[in-house]
Amino acid sequence: MIGALLVLVCGAALAETIPVTLSDDGIVCNDKGVFIDGSTITFIVPAEYEITGSLSNGQLIVDSEFDGEVTLILSNASIHNETGAAIYVKQCSPRASIVLADGTVNELSGGEKYALDADGEPNGVIFSKDDITIKGAGALNVKARFMDGIVSKDDVRVKGGIITISAPRNGIHGKDSVEIFDGVIDITAGNDGIKATNEKEAAKGFLTISGGTITIKCADEPISVVTHLTITGGSIDATVVDDE
Repeated sequence: MIGALLVLVCGAALAETIPVTLSDDGIVCNDKGVFIDGSTITFIVPAEYEITGSLSNGQLIVDSEFDGEVTLILSNASIHNETGAAIYVKQCSPRASIVLADGTVNELSGGEKYALDADGEPNGVIFSKDDITIKGAGALNVKARFMDGIVSKDDVRVKGGIITISAPRNGIHGKDSVEIFDGVIDITAGNDGIKATNEKEAAKGFLTISGGTITIKCADEPISVVTHLTITGGSIDATVVDDE
C-alpha cells in the first residue's frame, strides 16, 4: 500500500514545481513526497522543488528509490550545517540537479568538523553518492571549513551559474569525472582545485572543460586527474600559492 501510494505521489509531483520554505522556526512543504524532521528535509520522490528561506543548522537530503531526477531549485536559499553536508544526495537515479534560479544568490556552508561515517563521508558541503548537475543563471556561494566544497562519488557536471567555492581541501571533487560546460567558477582551495580520482576504471577519472570561465587559487594542483584532461573551450586562470 505504501509503495503504491508513493508511485501515485511520484506521478502527481512531476506535474508542477513544489515550493519549500526553510526557516529555523520550521520547514514548510505541503507535499507527500518529502519528510520533514526538525531542520532536516528529505526528498523521496522525483520532482522539482523550489527552495527558499534559510536554515542556520539544517540539511537537505535526497534519498529517492524511484527512477527519475530530483531537482532542487535554489531561490535565495541559505543553508548551514555545522556537522555535515548542507545538501546530501544519498541516492537518486539517474541524477540529482541543483538549479540556481535567475537573479538569486544562494549560500551553502559547513562547520569545522563533520560527523563522518566509516567511509569518511559525507566530506563536502554538497555531497552526492550519485551523479549531480549544477546549472542555472543564479549565484551559489559554497563555504567549507572542513574538507571539500562539492563532492560526488560519481560525476559532477556544471552547466551554468556563478559559483564561488572556498574549501580547506579540494574545491570540486568528482570521483568518476568532472564536466564543465558553462558558468563562472571561482575556487579557492587548500589542496586541489578540481579533481577526478577513479583509478580502477580506465574510462573514468577524467575532466572535460568545454566552456565557462574558471579561476582557481590553490596550494597544490589546480587540476588533478587520473586518466585524461580534455579542454575544447572556456578559459582557465590558475594560481598556485603557498599553504601557510
